[in-house]
Amino acid sequence: SDLGDGMVQAFRRSDSDVFDTVFTLHGLSPEVQYLVANLDTPGTSRITGQELMDKGISVSINKARGSAVIVYKPIDE
Repeated sequence: SDLGDGMVQAFRRSDSDVFDTVFTLHGLSPEVQYLVANLDTPGTSRITGQELMDKGISVSINKARGSAVIVYKPIDE
């Protein structure tokens, strides 16, 4: 937490019919821009700490018995 970065790891069980959910983050700096990446898909997003804490990160796992890893870190500008 002293570096300001972190990760969200989500799992979908084989009998789950939920494939999309939102995770709100905590303890971020509201004014800081964060680089957010889903390790299973190409590309990144720039999102403020305030938005990550208020609106959260949407995570989709289309395949039952699947997982997703989302990483985030502050952008030094």
